[in-house]
Amino acid sequence: MSSSEDIFLGVDVGSGSSRAALIAASGKLLAIHATPFSTSRPAPDFFEQSSDEIWASICVSVKAALAIANIDASRVKGIGFDATCSLVAYTSGTPDTARPVSISPTSNFEDHNRNIIMWCDHRAKDQAIRITETHHDILKNIGGTMSLEMELPKTLWLKENMPMEKWQNIGRLFDLPDFLTWRATGDYFPSRCSVVCKWCYKAGPESGDSPSHVGNQGWPEDFLRQIGLGEIADDDFQKLCGVGNSGQRVHFAGEHIGGLTERAAEELGLVAGTAVGGAVIDAYAGAIGTLGAKMNGVEATVNEARKRISLICGTSSCHLVMSDRPIFVKGIWGPFHGVMLPDMWVAEGGQSSTGQLIDYLTKSHPAYNEALATAQSTTPALSIYEYLNQHLDTLSRKQSLNNIAYLTKKLHMTPDHHGNRSPFADETMRGSISGLDLNSNTVDGLAVLYLATIQALAFGTRQILDALTVAGYTIETICISGGLSLNRVFVRVLADVMQLPVVLPGSGGDAAVVVGAAVCGAVAFESKLKGPEAGMEGLLWGAMARLTEASDVVEPERDPKLQRFYETAKPSHGVNRIPVSLHPQSSDDEQPATTPQGPSSTKPAASDSLGRKQKSSIKRSASGDVVDGDFTGKKQRGSAPLRYIDPSIHFTTAQRAPAAHNVDCVTLESLVGDPDLEIIVQINYMIEIDFFMEKVHESIRDVLRIIVYHGLRTMGQQQDLEAIARAKYPNVTVYHVPVPGFDNTMQVVVHTANIIERDWRNKTQAVFTTGRLKKKDQPSEHPTCAFERDLLEYLQNYNNHLVITSRVSQYDFTEIRGVLIGSVPGRFSGSDKNKWGHMRLRSVLKQQVEIPKEYMQGSKIICQMSSIGSLGKDAEDWLRGEFESSLNAHRNSNYLASSKADLCVIYPTAENVRTRSTSYNKQAHYLDPLLHSWKAIKSGRERAMPHIKTFTRVTSKAEGDYLSWFLLTSANLSKPAWGETHRDGAFSIQSYELGVLLFPELFESIGETGENFQVYMMNTTLMNPYPEPQSFISALSNERESARKDSDDHMECNIGVVRIRLPYDLPLQKYNLEVDRVWLADKFFPGVDDFGKTLQR
Repeated sequence: MSSSEDIFLGVDVGSGSSRAALIAASGKLLAIHATPFSTSRPAPDFFEQSSDEIWASICVSVKAALAIANIDASRVKGIGFDATCSLVAYTSGTPDTARPVSISPTSNFEDHNRNIIMWCDHRAKDQAIRITETHHDILKNIGGTMSLEMELPKTLWLKENMPMEKWQNIGRLFDLPDFLTWRATGDYFPSRCSVVCKWCYKAGPESGDSPSHVGNQGWPEDFLRQIGLGEIADDDFQKLCGVGNSGQRVHFAGEHIGGLTERAAEELGLVAGTAVGGAVIDAYAGAIGTLGAKMNGVEATVNEARKRISLICGTSSCHLVMSDRPIFVKGIWGPFHGVMLPDMWVAEGGQSSTGQLIDYLTKSHPAYNEALATAQSTTPALSIYEYLNQHLDTLSRKQSLNNIAYLTKKLHMTPDHHGNRSPFADETMRGSISGLDLNSNTVDGLAVLYLATIQALAFGTRQILDALTVAGYTIETICISGGLSLNRVFVRVLADVMQLPVVLPGSGGDAAVVVGAAVCGAVAFESKLKGPEAGMEGLLWGAMARLTEASDVVEPERDPKLQRFYETAKPSHGVNRIPVSLHPQSSDDEQPATTPQGPSSTKPAASDSLGRKQKSSIKRSASGDVVDGDFTGKKQRGSAPLRYIDPSIHFTTAQRAPAAHNVDCVTLESLVGDPDLEIIVQINYMIEIDFFMEKVHESIRDVLRIIVYHGLRTMGQQQDLEAIARAKYPNVTVYHVPVPGFDNTMQVVVHTANIIERDWRNKTQAVFTTGRLKKKDQPSEHPTCAFERDLLEYLQNYNNHLVITSRVSQYDFTEIRGVLIGSVPGRFSGSDKNKWGHMRLRSVLKQQVEIPKEYMQGSKIICQMSSIGSLGKDAEDWLRGEFESSLNAHRNSNYLASSKADLCVIYPTAENVRTRSTSYNKQAHYLDPLLHSWKAIKSGRERAMPHIKTFTRVTSKAEGDYLSWFLLTSANLSKPAWGETHRDGAFSIQSYELGVLLFPELFESIGETGENFQVYMMNTTLMNPYPEPQSFISALSNERESARKDSDDHMECNIGVVRIRLPYDLPLQKYNLEVDRVWLADKFFPGVDDFGKTLQR
């Protein structure tokens, strides 16, 4: 290091110590020193600290770091601060005149050495619940739920619990990072990171006047008044961080905000006037210290950083990911704008207790003292965790296991001992352990429990990343920092559970946070030199990329056996939150260890994958009847209010079926025969142009623009199709690989039929329609909902897609209730695996579908298709392994016997085919025998051969069949259609498929007139077209009998039933293997069909 090289100082205040680090302008870490401070725990869930003690510890750390590095204080050019998001109470004034204010009720608010409510303090539970119940729009920026760890609930607690004169004595409430910059500079310079992330301060690009220095919207006055803090608004919010709504601004990370005061400089051993940067919360300092890390000496780009997630693992854990657009995720804080890089959005997930939980379970174990003594007696002495890591290796060797993961095959736990921050946002959740035996109190038992805790925490992180990727984030790399990054077992388990590479910081995992603070110090100095016109975006990212570097990358283990072991441990949140054995075990099974759990007492509010609540489109006449929208006009027949919901999925008309069997069915003419059509885009495997054009309205048949994407395989077929189009229909454009457009509207139709005559004549087919969509009120650069995003992403995989995608992006899809499940050819890794095929289905079910406990027992997953394609030599492993695991996923799945459904496959027998209204067809591809025959008398499809493909989870009760989810798709049962996972962890698909998934949560909403819906999805039949959830209705009726009004016209609608018409009958009928034979199109079967035909060899 040159004697003239500039030096930058970072100060980090964690949960139990302060640290100071010095880095050179080259990025080299020169010195680091930590000084502990105390925490008081006067009552359960109360954690209190002293700001004076913390500042004193900082002064000791800074002076010690200067001494270790042996440098002159004058060379320190910039200082950056970070700290936990703890709440600091002070009187008004300057650092010389203001005094701490006690927040401790056990001292009757007299002990002013306790003036900090720590971030992990949970005293404000009731206040957080009440704030959440306001349902204010500002809450969408914190995942829809106010956490009791944020500052506003704690502020409200102080107001409601302090004597009035003591509450009024508080002049300033700081986030701890902003207290530090105030103490250093003598002025109020709140950071954008603190006030936006923890105080609900509104700041976004819509109010900015330049790309990099974005203006601020300020405090949400109506919100503060609504929650009971209106008096703060009356004083221009000065009590909150010292920033009001009258011209003051908050500052970006590292932005130059001033210089050290004489007093602060003397206390720290530095030079007065040294540049101080805008502070950040400690987790964000960790992200600054890792997300820009050079890999093999090559600086990263911002685009690469958007595919990285920063995982800061200390006492608790934070998960930070950036995006260039706002993406809302239920249970995840954010997106916050400008809280790290000025022009980027950040989403924040978290776990309330990680290192703390490991410490607690380890130190409270009966064998802890014995293990610690053994660790300290080794040469050299080991920490308790180094010893436990080695002991796990010893145990796995003794048991002849090739991975320590299998040691926990009988021990399972949930890690929410201090509540769940993300993705369930439930502070009432508690941890649990299952599988203890009478030997669990030994050192061996301690080691295995320690490993199970690490695995449980890794699965908690997996739940958070799954929620982010389902919503639209792309995550390919984990950048880890914090104390747990030094634990090789923790890092290895994390990589294996996540199946993602884990990048370790060059500064050492525990130093990355304080190095991130030092990076902010470097930015402070640079922005001071360049002045206020400097673009903070470039300054901060440049420093991140220049001053940080990765030391190592831990790649995930690609062993298929280990992956299967972990694959069966899915995130769950069972009703009773009691984890037991996760999978039926045989004597030689190696079962997974952990499965985090979450709340299930209430179903989540309906939202799309971007986290926005779905809107209801219910409209009523004056009498209360439904007259338009998603609901039918059918009145309830029971004593409780009931409405029926149209799922937008309908059979196609079967020409030979009785009229009564074709009620609510659609024809091709009804879809493409409208004279107002302007354009049709048809994507299909097979298409007969003449047949299709016959269905187009004759008045526009010669002028309607039609674009066809087809999948015909042979060159002759392709040439024939193109020749017909050129000769007879010059308005038809054909591409090799339906979106009908009207005047200012559009309709999306997803269907199972080819555009050939026989598919629309007498086969069981179905279509999903969006109805006519209106154009957006204002053009949007990005998709405005998940359905639009998924549709565009699917269409963009076709050649010449701009003619479709440019049109689709103009329309409003926010009212659509359905999730697209698509497949596109390719090989995918990282988070991209969750975008397509059965992995996409798994992600959506796992994140959004909740199955009540009473619907788990006896449930069946029914796969019904018209063809079984290529399953390969390991067909059974694929079908009963990864594919079945995807079908079994749901929010509270833990693969118990009571949670895992029976897998059933419906596939026609030869007799089924012989008696249908479609004669034997040599071109059909029925390849393998399956489990259940196809019967469809109750559904009215008995004489309409199934070409439809459906997958669903059903629980049959006395009053009807309940569907937890229902998927209509073009995908038959095959690896090319659904995808398969390879030994290297990649996921590949070979064909284009598209389907629409429905589940009850999509239809739960608060209507325009205030109705709340408890929604069920039920099977309808010819005999029971309007099924009722009787048990629920009866219970509700009894509760409300005394309050029920005389007139039905004013009855509140509380129950919704989504009517799904399954194409087969329940209960299912198993094959009689002595009689039934699977129908194979290329085999000879004796007898004639109903058309008098036979299939000859």
